[in-house]
Amino acid sequence: MKVLHISTYDRGGAFQSAYRLHQGLLQLGIESRFLVLYKFTNKQDCTAYLESIPISQRIFESLKTRFFNYYFSKKFGKKAFTFVARSPYSLHKHELVISSDIINLHWVVKFLDIPTFFKSLNKPIFWTLHDLSPISDGFHYEDDIAEINNKVFKYNHQVKLRHLANCTNLTLICPSRWIMDKTESSTFCKEHKKFHLPYGLDFKLFKPQDTAKVRTQLGLSINSIVLLFIADNIQDKRKGLCYLMEALPLLKVKNIELISVGGGKVEFGDGIKHKHLGFVSDPEYLSKIYSVANIFVIPSIEDNLPNTMLESLACGTPVVGFKIGGIAETIINGENGYLAEEITLEALANSINLAIKNSAKFERNKIRNKAQNEFELFIQARKYKKHYYESLKLNVSE
Repeated sequence: MKVLHISTYDRGGAFQSAYRLHQGLLQLGIESRFLVLYKFTNKQDCTAYLESIPISQRIFESLKTRFFNYYFSKKFGKKAFTFVARSPYSLHKHELVISSDIINLHWVVKFLDIPTFFKSLNKPIFWTLHDLSPISDGFHYEDDIAEINNKVFKYNHQVKLRHLANCTNLTLICPSRWIMDKTESSTFCKEHKKFHLPYGLDFKLFKPQDTAKVRTQLGLSINSIVLLFIADNIQDKRKGLCYLMEALPLLKVKNIELISVGGGKVEFGDGIKHKHLGFVSDPEYLSKIYSVANIFVIPSIEDNLPNTMLESLACGTPVVGFKIGGIAETIINGENGYLAEEITLEALANSINLAIKNSAKFERNKIRNKAQNEFELFIQARKYKKHYYESLKLNVSE
């Protein structure tokens, strides 16, 4: 059985989740491949779409892309390419797509042309929902709505209603129950098969580290309360760093040190000890950072099943966040963190204060073991394998 994973980029949270699944399937002996539109890393097992097609076709695709961008920017505005349900690329004609038994789509904005792709393929197609884009009229998260021209919604709705609603070979994979509930209200996805399959994580890579040693390495006080915030782009308002910044003065203890990780910069006020480590991708170094923290704070105002939350739990570090999405499904008050009931800085500060007050009650090994029982990569890969085989009407033991 040949499985092909498709993603626009080979970086970012959605890709990371997809690539981990790819690695898990390889460990099970599945012939798993990966195709991306834009390649930024040196991962040898990821094929770059434009680099893997003949030069003549590459030139044609380039010209088509320019026309596509010009047409839709004129029609809907400059940001249309990020949200529109069309793409200039002939993905369905790629050799890897043609030769695969199973197609697993991931975050494919700008890459997937919905009409030509679904019309051309009869083989089983799985679509892992990393955000709301596949099942919405164009937005990735509901907070995007204000930034999008309403004409885009109408156009996408027509395209998806025509080409997705009656697609019989499509199965939706929902990492969180939150996004699975969203599929029930989607005009295009009510009738499709759908399964709740959480992300997986390699717990050999993410594990607790020697806290005292790492604190010394990072120049942190042994006795301080270390809060950690991580995001691909720390300036992304959906990730909620502004809530954490404004909640810090409301904390009852004063020996707080904040570590932030991710792209972008942010200025904190006087009196706040803050160390920004920039973008970090190395799992071993990330494990050290998670381990050194007393609390991982994830103040996202809208999210699916964040990788950072799973990584923190794998390292035994309790999590504090708002009661939204997959965070609300995973965090249990007093057991592996605390949930803020309302999306306010006061509620966030209260939950952080509770986590600090009861920090001695958190048992890192229990936090890790609970997470491992739910999110171990091997568990996820086996479930995907089962559904892949069933779609091909094969016995899983074959």
